[in-house]
Amino acid sequence: MNLKLSAFGLFLINIALLGCVELSPSSKNMAVSNINKHAIITTAKMGEKCSIFNDDEFTEYPNCAFIQSDGSYIISSDLIEKLKFDSNGLAPLFFSGFAYARLDGYAIKVATMDNFADYFSDGLVRANILGRQGYADAELNMVIPAIYDGTYPFHNGRARVCIGCSLQHDGEHSFYAGGKDICLDIKGNDRPLHECR
Repeated sequence: MNLKLSAFGLFLINIALLGCVELSPSSKNMAVSNINKHAIITTAKMGEKCSIFNDDEFTEYPNCAFIQSDGSYIISSDLIEKLKFDSNGLAPLFFSGFAYARLDGYAIKVATMDNFADYFSDGLVRANILGRQGYADAELNMVIPAIYDGTYPFHNGRARVCIGCSLQHDGEHSFYAGGKDICLDIKGNDRPLHECR
């Protein structure tokens, strides 16, 4: 039997697995065996409040984003129905930072660029996972691990990142200062720093 779970259905199963409600052993085993590859058991008891931008205004929804142990999120199915997805099957939203969500409810936080969710550059977007930064592809798979303190968008196959740096603000603009600068290619390999200038 092939079972497809909504994000809300997954959330209910997660609550059951955490012991908040009781499932029969056969239901619990069937549910666990059918969770998709990106779903990890929810550790949050209450979801974060989300905002979406539709029709030139932000609308807020309570308890809609549930953090997973790997730093990704599951978005409630009620909210998924309200999101506007692009041709890649992604929709931007906001919950304590901008994020992209997929149609199946899987979401990751991304960097902010020009007061909105970061854009994809060279096929990658800057991702914020558990306080660190890396890069994800258009399916929200992490292709460069979130091990950096600061990241810049890719340009011509190269991106500058830093370790030990901190975000500085100059008016409405932000930049990273201090720490060690590193130049990466789109596969996450170190490159000579002059290639990122």
